Order: sequence, then C-alpha cells, then structure tokens
Amino acid sequence: MNPNNRKQILIIVAIVVVGLWVADKVIFTPLTNLWKTRAEDVTNLRKKITQNKGKLQLATVMDNRWEAMKKQTLPKTTSEAEGLLLNSMDKWSQETRVSVSNIKPNWKHGATEDYSVLECRVDALGTMDAIARFINQIEHSQMALKVESLELTTHDNNGQQMTLALMISGLRLAQMEGK
Repeated sequence: MNPNNRKQILIIVAIVVVGLWVADKVIFTPLTNLWKTRAEDVTNLRKKITQNKGKLQLATVMDNRWEAMKKQTLPKTTSEAEGLLLNSMDKWSQETRVSVSNIKPNWKHGATEDYSVLECRVDALGTMDAIARFINQIEHSQMALKVESLELTTHDNNGQQMTLALMISGLRLAQMEGK
C-alpha cells in the first residue's frame, strides 16, 4: 500500500473517530439523557393522573353527599322552618306517647352569613321508654337536627314518670330574615 494512501486513510479514520466522539458528546449523550428524563416525567405524570382520578371520584362522592345533606336542612323561610319543626315535634310526640308541654323556638345567627340556626327548647313528660323513643325519633329524623343538651328528671322512685328538658338546633342554609 502506498504511504500517501495510508496517510489519507489514517486521517480519514481519525476524523471519523473524532467526529463520532464529538457527536456522542454533543448529540447522542444529551438526547439519551433527555429521553430518560422525559420517560421519568411521563411515569410521574401517569402516577399523578391515577391519584387525581381517585380525588376526582372522592370529590364527586362528597358533592353528592353535600347535595343530600342540603336537602335535609330546614326550609329557607322562617315560617316554613318553624312549621316543619313544630309539626314534626307533634308527630313524634303522638307516635311515642310523650306529652310535650312547652316548645320555645329561637333563631340564631350562624358563625357566617351562609346559615342560621333554629334553637328550640322542648319540655316533655312521659315514661322512660317513651322519652327514649322520642329522642330517637329526633336523632334519626331526616332533618338536620342536633341535640344540644338533654336533662331528665324523675317524679317517682321507679323512674316511670320523667320530665325531659331538651335543647335541639336545626340548620337552615340561609341568612336570618329581617335582621
């Protein structure tokens, strides 16, 4: 082989090797690193999508539950709310054979302007069993009621004649009217 041809071949091979080394450092290595980073990003995004699907399903469940709870609050008008509560008290007292002697409704402002509360003091007489059923009716009603306080006193040694002093509150998702 001719020494000039050998020189030219060595120069060409050296240029190709240097060109491949430069291409590896400038093009191939950065592209490979970028590809790995993008693959990790895609994996992380898929995990986030899976997590957020669960959150979205939970949000839907919570929205449905909130809508159901809003339907259980007292009506927006004062007279309707009081009427509903008083009619329910009458119904429950008849069903449980408790004698309601006094009902005092009182409206209160909520902590925010989004709601108001109807507090109602109820005084009743009856047997221990009847009063227990009466309280159970209140607690398991579809209305948004809460037993705030309860006081029982007995009038005999057997505890058959009992007096109930009850404070309940009902939630209304509306501001107080005229105040």
